[in-house]
Amino acid sequence: MITTDFNKLSKMDIDVITEDIIKMHTELLTDKNFNVESLLNKVETEKTVHELLDKVIKNLKHHIYKEEKILFPYLVNLAKAVREEIPFEKPYFETVINPIKIMESDHEQIKEGIEQLQKILNDEPNPTKINSSVKEKIKNLIEYINKVIYLENKILFPKALSLENKILTSS
Repeated sequence: MITTDFNKLSKMDIDVITEDIIKMHTELLTDKNFNVESLLNKVETEKTVHELLDKVIKNLKHHIYKEEKILFPYLVNLAKAVREEIPFEKPYFETVINPIKIMESDHEQIKEGIEQLQKILNDEPNPTKINSSVKEKIKNLIEYINKVIYLENKILFPKALSLENKILTSS
């Protein structure tokens, strides 16, 4: 698992941060610690938990796809343009603000699903029948998702806005 030193990351170039986040996305969806498909199979008997976890994972996968196909390529090119490795090209979405708003909305939707899932997992009067190791894996998955969301919302997106503004005002 990639360890996240947020202070160190905030000082890095945006394309390096973006590459680190892509690695984190890969870990979320493929790492044996999270193995989301296996988790879904292990909670299948707990219908509500299964449905919520499935919804969070589907939303997450769709969100990651949009980031990696639309936003992230632009951020990498933005960093290269600032370093004058390539000329700046205005994106078809006009400004980075537009996809960032969509990504932040996705984050809120994912976090709502996580909160519902946590409520059920922590509901003491009616505990789920999920064994403790599976609960722990789900909690680790949630913690990692929250780290990625924090990194994107608090470091990557503000840095992207600042960088784009810098390049637009210098043109």
